[in-house]
Amino acid sequence: GLILMHKKLGYFLTILICTLIVVGVIFTFYTLSTKGDLEKEIVINSDGKAHDVLEVNSMKLFPSEKKLYDVGLTSKLEGTFHVRLDFNEIEDGGMKEFVDVVIKVGEEEIFEGKFSYLLGDYVVEFDSLIKKKSLTIIEIEYSMSEEVGNEAKNTFSSFNIDLTIERK
Repeated sequence: GLILMHKKLGYFLTILICTLIVVGVIFTFYTLSTKGDLEKEIVINSDGKAHDVLEVNSMKLFPSEKKLYDVGLTSKLEGTFHVRLDFNEIEDGGMKEFVDVVIKVGEEEIFEGKFSYLLGDYVVEFDSLIKKKSLTIIEIEYSMSEEVGNEAKNTFSSFNIDLTIERK
């Protein structure tokens, strides 16, 4: 009976390990899709200026999904900086009409509106106090309402964000 018990235990452990792996993969995927990871860290040099272009290729969203992108700013100088985010469309995959965007710095909401508006002539501009040796995070959240139906199926958007920062 000892060999049979070992076999049963072996099966049980195999099933348990497989289940844990599946749960782990699901949890990891869920965490990655909801949690914003620092896409980019931008260092403002001692001249008080920084410029970067963040490229986003073929972003896809499905109804009720959210994607967070965090851009971290650090500065060698402390002070108030003028930040400019200019969204430029590279390829229109038909998605921009269905997506809402919220841009925040800390608790302060800088922009809330349609993605198509951001990809138009509108430029997001704001002033932010950036302290030395601390990370200021610009959080960009893209979301698609669950009310959006099949018309958003297989849509995507490729764009870049032209980011300019200057000390005031």
